[in-house]
Amino acid sequence: MTALITALAAKDDFVGTVSHELRTPLTSILGYLELVLEEPGMKGSKPNCRWYTGTRRSCWAW
Repeated sequence: MTALITALAAKDDFVGTVSHELRTPLTSILGYLELVLEEPGMKGSKPNCRWYTGTRRSCWAW
């Protein structure tokens, strides 16, 4: 039973670390996307908004 508890704790630690390591760069990517869309000529452009929305949805699927 102790081996099972140890394995479950190791799994939880691994999942937490991987989740954090993936979300950190994805958050930066989303921040830069928002900055790009605020540039003159980019705001309100339907293709850009669709691209951003799809990328944002993909990033937060994690």
